[in-house]
Amino acid sequence: MEFENFCEPNHTVFGMGNKKELTVIFLTDYHMKERWIPELEKWVEAKNDLKIDLVLLGGDFDNLSVYSLDHDHPEYKISEARITDFFCKLGFLSAPIYFVPGNHDPVSYFQSPKEGKTQLTVTDDSFNSHLKIYEIGENLWIAGIGGCCPAVKLDKSTKTTSNIWVGFPYASDSDSKYDIEMLEGLIKQKIDQDPSTSILLLTHNGPSDSGTVRFSK
Repeated sequence: MEFENFCEPNHTVFGMGNKKELTVIFLTDYHMKERWIPELEKWVEAKNDLKIDLVLLGGDFDNLSVYSLDHDHPEYKISEARITDFFCKLGFLSAPIYFVPGNHDPVSYFQSPKEGKTQLTVTDDSFNSHLKIYEIGENLWIAGIGGCCPAVKLDKSTKTTSNIWVGFPYASDSDSKYDIEMLEGLIKQKIDQDPSTSILLLTHNGPSDSGTVRFSK
């Protein structure tokens, strides 16, 4: 599989200079819990002179259960407006935002390069990292893949499984194969160019068989 057409943007969107350390805030699964914002503001204020370099968002900004590939679904436009409002409220952090969408977010954030369509971002200071790799500092890159496959619950007594939640936009593990291989290709290309490169992997889906994707009864 060739990945030449899926390279990262040709500019560095976040310059660290000679910084050796980053102060990063990671937030995920907001699900429109509005109390988050004032609680986060209080936490940051309590840290006095805390300078945040980078904000990482792991998806599920909204709480949709549409799971539709129809970009014109009426709930999506309403959701996109809510998500934009959420991102704008994070402006007090004064840091660039890198994000991947979750399975409860609109399909418009999941445009794959193979579809030949523009991927939706949110604000001027935010960067949709789904199936992309961005340079964020010297020898430091961030690569992302959003969405998730179905979560599985294991009944130990019967050795049977059942789905806990719906995967989106991946209805099965096999549905995600192309996108995962594409991202792996981008990462491999970058490391082959410079073996000293470090990659931060930003995902919504948890690792296989981890506590975020498998439940036992």
